[in-house]
Formats: sequence, structure tokens, C-alpha cells
Amino acid sequence: MKEIKADILIAGGGSAGFGAAVRACMESNGEHTIVMVDKNPSPGGTSVHAGVTCWEMGIGGPGIHREIAGRLLGKNSKAAVLKGNWKPLVKERPYAVSSPDPKYSYDSTLRAAGVYDRVNNHNSFIFEPAAMSLVMLEILKEASSGNFIFLGNEIIKEARTDGERILSVTTDKSKILAKVYIDCTGDCILADLAGCKTIVDNNLNGATLVYRIEKSSGAEKFPKRFKAPYEDQVFFKRLDSVRVISSINKYPNGDMNINQLPTMEGDEFFHSDDKEAHEKCLGRVWLHWNRLKKDASEMKGYRIKHIYPMIGIREGRKLSGRYVLNEEDILSGFTKQKMHEEIIAFSDHPVDIHGGDSPGIRILAKPYGIPYDCMVSEDAENLLVAGRGASLTHTAAASCRLSRTMLAMGEAAGISAVRSLITAKSVSHPDISDIRNRLGIPSFSEMLAAEFKL
Repeated sequence: MKEIKADILIAGGGSAGFGAAVRACMESNGEHTIVMVDKNPSPGGTSVHAGVTCWEMGIGGPGIHREIAGRLLGKNSKAAVLKGNWKPLVKERPYAVSSPDPKYSYDSTLRAAGVYDRVNNHNSFIFEPAAMSLVMLEILKEASSGNFIFLGNEIIKEARTDGERILSVTTDKSKILAKVYIDCTGDCILADLAGCKTIVDNNLNGATLVYRIEKSSGAEKFPKRFKAPYEDQVFFKRLDSVRVISSINKYPNGDMNINQLPTMEGDEFFHSDDKEAHEKCLGRVWLHWNRLKKDASEMKGYRIKHIYPMIGIREGRKLSGRYVLNEEDILSGFTKQKMHEEIIAFSDHPVDIHGGDSPGIRILAKPYGIPYDCMVSEDAENLLVAGRGASLTHTAAASCRLSRTMLAMGEAAGISAVRSLITAKSVSHPDISDIRNRLGIPSFSEMLAAEFKL
């Protein structure tokens, strides 16, 4: 087992992890060693390895997302802005298709608040997953001055603490000793191993196994283990109702990405063995696709090209942090939130719940912010938790869990980590105004307030 000494360790290489890494590299100017560890072979997390390759409408903020989108759109057929076709969802047509439309720019995807007409005003941004991973690596290489290390295909096993600080993290291959730790795993893996207080809500948002289809005139090979008399009565029942709806997005090359909403209930997934849950979800992909081909004439002539290896998780274990983002926050709008001066990221995505007892979507009238303290653990002074594992209620998590918001939270955590090394202040008690200024939050807030007349 190799031992690595670092200044900052980032656990998890998804959207929040990338945001943390790139901002830490930019702020560090090569002066600090930054290590990212992830269970996957390359960065990108859910966006790359779970096939969640579409950024839905959302406010974005002043962060790195524009640089990512610009580079992807500059690559031939690797990304596109989509125009949605969100007709009313009924049993006979329980899906919505979005297709590339050159009339629209990336900016058209950057507002969701107040958009109640989802049929005529719904734009999103799709990208090829491999291209996203490569762009992330390009940006990190440019920003790091050679002082960034990515440890892929490594599983975090242990965190050693002295009761107040995390001292080291051990994976199945490495031992990393760092000064500051950022947990971007999505499920608070590092925070939980370090003994920090975490929570798991009941009635969790559902999980999805995304798949990709391509045009084909040949016969489709259906896996033997999922052919009749294979049964899944729970899923069959849901297929006979409108509850298993699908968001379908077209890639520039004509393939389609199919995101079931959801494939498995969140509580069932969280409490299941990983291999058993994945096998059940695989079966449901084939059952779903078989039904979709029968019900939808536009799906004829397609076959499954790829089932993504990683299940897309919308909600799981979360930090019980210094502040918990709640329903009052997301409905108030950022200018009226209790911790308005501590906001480090924005969201305006609807409260979007799939599965559970109360599925549905609630459009928000105005944007809200995520305060810095949602990332702060009271149990480890050198740890921040960014991403969907941050301190959020079930309702808040259903809105702010999307990639661009997770990127922004990660960016704030990355800046804070470097500033703590420079100023000798703990990430638990930073100069938040300094972080906000470096992110461009104050000027962006003024622009938002004027646009929404807040």
C-alpha cells in the first residue's frame, strides 16, 4: 500500500468533486498538493458513469460550468442544447423527448424559476459522457501546475481521526494523509467513516439505471435471464400506470438517452445489497424498454446500445451539518433567506420527486441559495461536505441535487480549503465574504435580484 502526503484530499470525482478540485488548483497556483480519489476510472461521477448526461434547466451561477459547456460545444457532435417536447404525460405516452436545436444557445438553459410552461419553454444541455470526462481532465491539468493527483478505481475504506480532525484516509490501495478533506462522495462516505453525524431520511427519492438506444435494423438480443417467465410484479404494476415516466434526450449523433423516473424506490435501493439492486435494475431496464417499444411507435427501429454501469442515485445519506437547508429556504427566495450573506451557490430547479409516497414536481417562482454552513460538520473541523451529501432536508435535496449546483458547492469548498491553508483558519470558520468575493457571488446576487425584482 502506497502512502501519499497531500494538502487537500477530495473524496469523490463527480460534479462537486471536480468543482472542488479545479478551484483548489486555481487558488493554489501549484503551491499545494491536491489529491482526488474516486471509485471510477475517470472523473465525472454520475454525469459520466451513470449516464446522467443532461444538465436540466437551472440557474448555474457564476462558476466553472460555462467553461465546461463552451469546451464541449466546441467539439464536433459532443454536446448540444436541447429543445424539450414536454407534452402532457399520460399512460399511452409516459415520456418526453428533447432534441438538439441550433436555434438555442447555452444561456437558454440557465433559468428554471418561474417557468411554468414546460412544453414551450424547456431547454437543456446534453453531452457525450467520455467527452465530459476528457474536458474535466484537460481543465484540471491546465489549472494544477502538475500538483494534482487523481487516484481512480480506489474504494475508501477507513478514516482515522483524533476526535477533532481527520488525520488520514485509507483506500483499498493507498493511505493518504492530508490537512484538509472535502467529502464529495454523494453519500457522505468519508464523513460517516470519520464519525460525523449523518442522517438517512425515509421515503428517499428514487434511483435510476439509465440506458442508451441507437438506430438499428437488426434483431435485438434480449438477455436470457430476463426473458419470460421472468417477473417483477412491483415494476409491472408501475409500468401499467403513469408512475414510470421517462425523460428521453437525443444526442447529437441520433442516439437517445433514456432516464426512467425512477427504476427503483430510494428506500429499497439504499437498504439493498449493491449487486442484487443492480441486477434487479438491469431486469427493469429490459422490461421498461420492451414495454416502451410496444407503446411508442417512434421507438421502433432502435435497440439498446449501452446500459450505464453505475446507478444514478438522487438521494442517500446526508450530513447533519451546522445548518440544514430546508423547505422555507427554497420557497423564500435568496434575498429573504435567514443566512442570505452566507450563500455560496444557487439553485432554482423545481422540487422534483420520483417514486415514494408523494411523487411530483413543484415549480419555484424564484431562485434560492445554499449557505456555506450546509457543508460544515460540527464533528471534524478540517472537513467539508459538498454535493448531494451536504446538509439538506428531503425537500431541499429534491431541488438542489443537479450537477451545476453541485459544481458550485464544490467550487466554494475548494476555495475554502486553499484559503484555510494560506490563512491558517479552519474551514469550519472561514472568511465567508472572501470566499463569496472569489466566487463572484455578490455581483451575481445583485443581477439576480434585479432580474427577479426581489
